[in-house]
Amino acid sequence: MASNDDEYSIPQGFGAGIKRKRVPFVPSRDTATLSTTTSAPATVSSSPTPGGSSIAAKYLSIVLPSSSQSDTGSPGNTSSDTELCEVCRLPLKAIPKQLNQGDEREPKASASEPPDTIPHEASLAHQVCLPHSHPPSAVDRTRAGYKYLSSYGWDPDARSGLGPTGSGIQIPLKPKMKNDTVGLGVGSWRDEAEDHGGKRQKRKLKQLREKEEADKAKNARKLNAKQVRLQEEEKKRHGEKLRDVFYRTEDMEKYLGN
Repeated sequence: MASNDDEYSIPQGFGAGIKRKRVPFVPSRDTATLSTTTSAPATVSSSPTPGGSSIAAKYLSIVLPSSSQSDTGSPGNTSSDTELCEVCRLPLKAIPKQLNQGDEREPKASASEPPDTIPHEASLAHQVCLPHSHPPSAVDRTRAGYKYLSSYGWDPDARSGLGPTGSGIQIPLKPKMKNDTVGLGVGSWRDEAEDHGGKRQKRKLKQLREKEEADKAKNARKLNAKQVRLQEEEKKRHGEKLRDVFYRTEDMEKYLGN
């Protein structure tokens, strides 16, 4: 190889020649002093690592309002003399008002400002436990039965049973399920229209005729082959006799030469 040619060199691999510094070992309990290396000393702050209780208190101070920090900070130290509601048996305290996710009309209150609260009587748990008013009964007040029962002290809106003490049945007429269609359509506008056009009478006659034919077929006795042949011959003679009565004339007899 000539002396004036460039020297041929192979590039080194990635990371070649990089010196790694020693990682000092940190004991689990001794956090005040650390072992140092010869190259660069490691310094650690003298303040201890914040514990879990301080982190939780910081998080609750950001998320929850300031008025409820005392309640959430020490859940185990609840007072035994908390007043309970006589209706729903829940503590008598105001509840913070919650806005819907899509409601952006009112600005969000900061952590320092107390949020809007609603009284305990307006809460959903208290409203559910209250006795509700029922709608009035649908019984017709003009009926004779209602007047008779009301004269003896029965009130359908009171939701009490019959009798002076209200210990009887609550519903005088108990409904029953009707599984058939008997009686449906009687006296309807369709029957009146059929009566006006005469269709209802024709339908009744057709039904009677079909019923008579069905009864005859049911009550007819079984015949053998000879009896069936004789019955057919009798029907044939009866038909010829009827034709002679209706269609036979003297002029036709003279013309035919009979």
